[in-house]
Amino acid sequence: MADFYSSVAAVRARTGIGPVELGFGTDEELAVFLEDTLREVSDLMDRKMHRSWLAEDPIPAGLAGIAADIASDSIRQMVVTRQTPVVRIDDFAVRTITAQMLSGDVQRRLRLYGLGATTISVSTSDLEPADWSWSESE
Repeated sequence: MADFYSSVAAVRARTGIGPVELGFGTDEELAVFLEDTLREVSDLMDRKMHRSWLAEDPIPAGLAGIAADIASDSIRQMVVTRQTPVVRIDDFAVRTITAQMLSGDVQRRLRLYGLGATTISVSTSDLEPADWSWSESE
């Protein structure tokens, strides 16, 4: 059983993040931090979906992508927050940094995997008794 839906490598590939950008000394320290972030993201996803897919092998690729996207957005917000001031006193165009881990797009994608979302498989033997004749009525 997996601990989280995506991987450190996927988050690093999406963000290009290195240890220095978040104040870590080594890749190992960054990897531990990213694993913790992915654990948090996976817990959040499970709660939103009202179920867990972590026991699935393999984890659906769509869920792995969603987890990597959420974690990457979170990391980007951290980098922006560290590198830019939230408000500058002499700035007339004040913009604050907003963080939304579960954007509308992410929530729509998670609904595909939520409780009650099922996969229906139909075989041709299920369709054989059906009448497939076509007639045009006038």
